[in-house]
Amino acid sequence: MKDNIIRRIYLYLVTFVGIIIFVIGTIQLLNLGLKAWVFKQADFDYYSMPLTPEGKPSLDEEAYKKQSQQNRTAQKQREASNAIAMIVVGYPLYAYHWRTLRREK
Repeated sequence: MKDNIIRRIYLYLVTFVGIIIFVIGTIQLLNLGLKAWVFKQADFDYYSMPLTPEGKPSLDEEAYKKQSQQNRTAQKQREASNAIAMIVVGYPLYAYHWRTLRREK
């Protein structure tokens, strides 16, 4: 009897964690998609060029723009891979434990 209660608590907790991971990953992926296709200015950076100790720009403007674009692209790819990983892990975790709970009832 007590083991059954502990098992059900475990299953509900892991189901809850799985659905939370899935929801967070979905929100991150949706946010990334909205920034890429709908709200394009939401991802705009307001950074100035790095300066040398003498106060001169350390990079020419073209090199800085290229480096800045590469950094933005890399950041978007990291965000996308993180969101997809959360979805891929969270949904099966949720689905398996939820089905187990439903089967036991």
